[in-house]
Amino acid sequence: MARQSAMQAIYQWQITQMPEDQVMATFKQLRPLDDRIDEKYFEDLLNGVLLNYKKLDELITPYIVKSTYHLGEVEKAIFRVAAYELQFLPKEVNAAVVISEAVDMAKNYTADKSYTFVNGVLDNLNKHLSNK
Repeated sequence: MARQSAMQAIYQWQITQMPEDQVMATFKQLRPLDDRIDEKYFEDLLNGVLLNYKKLDELITPYIVKSTYHLGEVEKAIFRVAAYELQFLPKEVNAAVVISEAVDMAKNYTADKSYTFVNGVLDNLNKHLSNK
């Protein structure tokens, strides 16, 4: 649930282009977090993506046919959250879980069959990061 909430907050930020320092408070005001969400992990993901989104886009871009600027905004948010976890939290997270949850979000929030694209991109990114 923390990943999903972080993806939604990132999506909101991408669409509204609000200043990064307002994203967390605005999201929590519009959509209070419930008890099922690990609030600290949500905050870590959101802050991490906001601080590193340019680097994350650079990591993702080689694994997609089109640039991140032509992706749907939901896909872009999913990629940014998952790429942050894979790049900056490799010891804390299981890559298979990160990819699986990103695919599930794609199934729920994007166009049909987009989840296969998400899976392929993140699998290739994970292989690259694992070989470093």
